[in-house]
Amino acid sequence: MNIYKNGYVVDSIHNINIANITKQVYLNSFSKLGFERILKVFKADIVIPVFRLYLLDEDENISMDASDDLMSASLSITYQTGQRRTMNITLANIDNKWKPKPIKGLIWTGSKFRFDSGIVIGDTIYWKQQGVFVFKDPTLSRENSNQTISLSLCDKFGLFDGSVYGTTSLKTIIPVGVPMKNAFTSLLASDRGNGKPFDLKPIIFNSEYTDINTYYTIKQDAGTKVSEIFTSMGETISSDVYYNEFGNMVVSSNVNEFISSNFPVVYRFEENDKDIVSANVVYNTSQVRNKVVVKGAIANGYQFSAIAENKNLKSDYCIQYNGEIPEVINDSKLYADSLCMSRAMYELINFSRGTKTLNLSCTYNPIFDVNQSVMVNYPSLGINNENYVIDSISMSMDSGATTSLTMTNINEVIF
Repeated sequence: MNIYKNGYVVDSIHNINIANITKQVYLNSFSKLGFERILKVFKADIVIPVFRLYLLDEDENISMDASDDLMSASLSITYQTGQRRTMNITLANIDNKWKPKPIKGLIWTGSKFRFDSGIVIGDTIYWKQQGVFVFKDPTLSRENSNQTISLSLCDKFGLFDGSVYGTTSLKTIIPVGVPMKNAFTSLLASDRGNGKPFDLKPIIFNSEYTDINTYYTIKQDAGTKVSEIFTSMGETISSDVYYNEFGNMVVSSNVNEFISSNFPVVYRFEENDKDIVSANVVYNTSQVRNKVVVKGAIANGYQFSAIAENKNLKSDYCIQYNGEIPEVINDSKLYADSLCMSRAMYELINFSRGTKTLNLSCTYNPIFDVNQSVMVNYPSLGINNENYVIDSISMSMDSGATTSLTMTNINEVIF
């Protein structure tokens, strides 16, 4: 793997200097490089990837640079509520340096890592942080004289869903009338069972729902998962709950973005470009729903409700072409027609993602994230300058580093 070390990009496996580096730049988004420059860099004959792994302390400050021991890594990002980012890494484990120990060891269950991926342009590395991860399942190996340890990592949602922590020992109650943002924040700050809070990093909360309070008492019995409360509260306000690449919990809905088609194009693929390795289109008709009916709470004899329908003639699965393929959702937590409508649109979008997907594998490219839009022109697959929204990403960071994307045609998720 290529890592940064003492002013050089170094092949850590063969200990070969690949590039001299005089400058390093961190980017929240590669879009700051400019669209055409990005295309030029990643469609070039030679693309030099570089990676960095940090061990973090409890407060997520850098404890040590672990890149020297990094032998291989793979990263997956999936659009969903809950765990979005997972990694598998292999580290050189000379003299059991990385053997997990609860006392006087470098790592133990729940230890945190940060992973960065980058690209070399001239004498500069442009870095992008790819996530803050907690480690769960280690495997120690020895082959001939090589000692290694393989670690399975998940993003910080694993602290709540039982992957690492998250099973409660006490009954959790959030009363009626608590601002929804405060409910999330208080759960994040609660004791995870060892006298320490789950997470004190600032939450990124959808401003559209700042004034919404819990209208019912949220209860959780001992032995269940904290993640179930997060998911339930997220459903109430039609929002995904997940962790971003910087290790912040995000509570956000993309409904408005889909309604307005407000997805800036971050990249373009042409059928005969050198960066494309393979591509195929998959139809998943069993998942299709083109009508969602949401029935909410009943108040004074009136039941709150809403209907969302796919009547977009550019969509292969719209009602006009296929008839109604409905899904009915009953949720007594929804106490307004507007909340029911948001939920109906949210669910219709989720049902529609994956109904017609483009699976595309390309050479190493770290710029992507889910919910970004990509322009694709691939006439042999019947795709002519069409926008696709990214559903999932897989990156392998070995010597033949590649990036694989699963994308949905944007016409399938605009109604």
